Amino acid sequence: MQEAIYAETPTIVFPSAADQQWNARALIVNGAAVDLWDMTFASISQSVAEILEQSNYSKMKSRLREMNQTMTSLGGYSKTAEIVEKVAKGEIKVKQYPEDKTLNLLSVIYIELAKGLVVFVVVLVLLVFTCGKGFKKLMGKKKTVKTE
Repeated sequence: MQEAIYAETPTIVFPSAADQQWNARALIVNGAAVDLWDMTFASISQSVAEILEQSNYSKMKSRLREMNQTMTSLGGYSKTAEIVEKVAKGEIKVKQYPEDKTLNLLSVIYIELAKGLVVFVVVLVLLVFTCGKGFKKLMGKKKTVKTE
C-alpha cells in the first residue's frame, strides 16, 4: 500500500488475508486503487482499462500525490520505523481495539468465506456443465435385463 502511495502509482487490489482488506479498502475509498473481484482475464482487463482511462488515471495520480505528501509530512517510513522500535522497547503503549472493531474483523471473515463459496459454486457449475452431458447420456440409458 505504502509503495503505491510513495510511487504515486494507481493500483489494482486483490486482498486475500490479514490487513490487506483494510488497506485495499482505504486505497479504493480514497480513489487510489481499483478492486479486482475475481482473477479472470476479463476482470483483470476491465480493471486495467478502468485505471488507464485518462480521466481516471489523472484523478488517481493526483490523489496519490496528495496521499504521498501527507505521509511524507508525517515522517514517512522513518517515523514509522521509529514508532515500531519504541513499541518494541515498551516506550509506547499500544491500546487494544475497542469492542466494536470485532465487527470489522467478522466482516472480513465473512467476505473471505463468501469468496470461497463463490469459487466453490463456480467450480461446481463448471463441473456440472462439462460433465453433465456425459452424465445425462449415462442416466438416459436404461439397463435391459434379459428374461428367459
